[in-house]
Amino acid sequence: MADDELADALRFRMRDLLPPNAEQHSVIQAFRLPADAYRGRMDMAYAAVANRADIRQLVDWCQHQPARLRQLLIPELACLQLVAGQEPETPVAVLNLHDDDGTIALFAAGALYLSRRIGTGLKALGVGAGADGLSLQNDAPLEALALEIQRSLDYFDSQQGMGVIGQLWVLPPSGEEIDELLPRLENNLNVPLRLFSSALWNTDQPADAALLIALGGALSYELDHQTTAEFLYQ
Repeated sequence: MADDELADALRFRMRDLLPPNAEQHSVIQAFRLPADAYRGRMDMAYAAVANRADIRQLVDWCQHQPARLRQLLIPELACLQLVAGQEPETPVAVLNLHDDDGTIALFAAGALYLSRRIGTGLKALGVGAGADGLSLQNDAPLEALALEIQRSLDYFDSQQGMGVIGQLWVLPPSGEEIDELLPRLENNLNVPLRLFSSALWNTDQPADAALLIALGGALSYELDHQTTAEFLYQ
């Protein structure tokens, strides 16, 4: 299927997955997975869906800021540019934890191969406002998080046929300290773990996940293996 027909085809296929009449109020953008995913046996694509009203609100806000809006990227592709800029020697996973859930994205050779929602968030892990803190007597949320991460890494290796993830990079949550969490999570995984921070970009300014994703969206990194998914406002 030609690239210019892919978005329309996925839009038709997603009618049954979206709420009634949601298609009329949504923008759907498609982008292909790299050709070597799934050992080249299947031609797969992702569909990114955004509410049209939310895009309009973002564009209206940007028009009142001292910046020129060029594109709106989904967070996974903004992270892709951050990872690609570091030129890692092995495939890399990026974990982004929110209050109630999170996401994990897997990257290799300058391309996004997998993105999954994680059901365990910071509150369940004892991090953030109202949390009781990490408890040695209750490791169930941490073990659940590690299991979800490991399943994603195993899928990347066994199903997509892309080999072993070499590192797990964690985006720092806004206003939260997770220094105690990281070594305990690493002990439950078979992959080295590190905090993805602004130190990678030679700046003294503290950075959290939102700032790093914004930085990734601002980078103009040439992607050789996939088309950047853009939500263009008309």
